[in-house]
Amino acid sequence: MEVSTDTATICIFDKTCLAHRKDDVGDCWSAPRNELEEVASGNALFLNLGQDGTYNVNIFSEEFESEDEYKCCMIVV
Repeated sequence: MEVSTDTATICIFDKTCLAHRKDDVGDCWSAPRNELEEVASGNALFLNLGQDGTYNVNIFSEEFESEDEYKCCMIVV
């Protein structure tokens, strides 16, 4: 999947875990307290990319069978 950002950040989450934020402003996560709360609760993962741009993201729904398979998927290009 191709993802573009103008905040140098990608957020990975399950929308049911963030249902309590549905009426918040669109950038509620930009407040450090809100971001920390969601990360600590396991509701979201924020990937700070260092710069804006378009990134290719691979999403896997199955578990990895070996440590080598996991390491292979962690390579960032």
